[in-house]
Amino acid sequence: MLRASSDTDSRTGFAAQLAEFVAAQRGEAARIDAPVVDDMATLLTDADDWVRFYGAASLGFVGPGARRAIPALEKALEESRAEVTMHPGQASVFGALSSAGAICTAFMRIDLNRIPAGCEDHH
Repeated sequence: MLRASSDTDSRTGFAAQLAEFVAAQRGEAARIDAPVVDDMATLLTDADDWVRFYGAASLGFVGPGARRAIPALEKALEESRAEVTMHPGQASVFGALSSAGAICTAFMRIDLNRIPAGCEDHH
């Protein structure tokens, strides 16, 4: 459904609603089925950084049950770091509002033993 939309606002809205839904599940989010986790991980490949942000947030809310998404998170983190451009005078706080920040947070919630280098600044 998300992939079918070429409208960035629609994809971002759907991804945000998914993150809100998963967050609201609290302890139940850990029981999300593997195919659903795989679908969430596909959000990490979207062209829009906000969609990737919400995809990573959703996986983080699942917690350890999303371990199968770690390779997708690693790849998305690598790609998102290549995209980050800070402009002179831009407050560094906005860097935390990128998919890279959400991906690092997801790693911290999924598996503390798998936190990539460079994520220390995001907690």
